[in-house]
Amino acid sequence: MFENEQQVLVFQLTAPRSIDAFFSVLADDAIYQFIPAPQPLTLADFCNRHSLMNSRLSFGAYLDSERKVPIGLLEVNIQRAGLADVGFMLGRAYWRRGFGSQIIAKSISQLDSNIRTLRATVDSRNIGSIRALEKNQFVQHETRLGMLKRQAATEYVYLREI
Repeated sequence: MFENEQQVLVFQLTAPRSIDAFFSVLADDAIYQFIPAPQPLTLADFCNRHSLMNSRLSFGAYLDSERKVPIGLLEVNIQRAGLADVGFMLGRAYWRRGFGSQIIAKSISQLDSNIRTLRATVDSRNIGSIRALEKNQFVQHETRLGMLKRQAATEYVYLREI
């Protein structure tokens, strides 16, 4: 699946301060084009938004085993028994290189076996995220009309049984 691509290392984040390292990569305004929440302007804002919680699993993606080159973050929010929402962010410098697909695949492989269904909601214009989800056997389940940053938007809901 990942032939001829640089390999990403994915680790579950467990220390409260482990989110900090991702701020410099994920605070880029371009990343928030298809995300309802505004771009975090400070490290404190970023950490509050992505803080570790009992109902959330966070996975950090790195280009090195020493965890000094963070490139993205995937979060799994457990909704109810067997169902979890998945969302991921990737630094702009790493777009269109297969890293999103790797982050999803490697994070899913580390999930607890009690999680049976994953759900991801993505803006219909976010082609990169759609491709990464579909490469990982997510199937479009629903289309929703709504608003994103005061503009009409279409969202796709994807599901994957694991």
